[in-house]
Amino acid sequence: MASRNERLLLDALGLQGVASGHRCLNLSECVSWEEFPDYAQELLAFIHGSKISGVDGPDMRLWQVQVEGIGLHLVYDDYPQMVSLESDSDAGDRVLQQLNSRLSRIGSDLP
Repeated sequence: MASRNERLLLDALGLQGVASGHRCLNLSECVSWEEFPDYAQELLAFIHGSKISGVDGPDMRLWQVQVEGIGLHLVYDDYPQMVSLESDSDAGDRVLQQLNSRLSRIGSDLP
């Protein structure tokens, strides 16, 4: 079995602002609805996060997660297909900025 970071897809990695005025960290456009739970668990293990709760819909999956003690949303949306981490606080924005830097460094080492 490949190590976690060898399997972690980061093909759409990028930080952007959202309508709320906070940040969103796009992760992958290649993860399907069915693959999301495994991908999310691998991501959370890699970034030392934990799942608090989750809701599944026909076109979206939304997990409440905690990273570095800060609540974030881990989202799968099927149109356009994207997995992202989203913030709704200034502290969450800072965590996403740090994660973007960290994942950018390891992203170049992934197949």
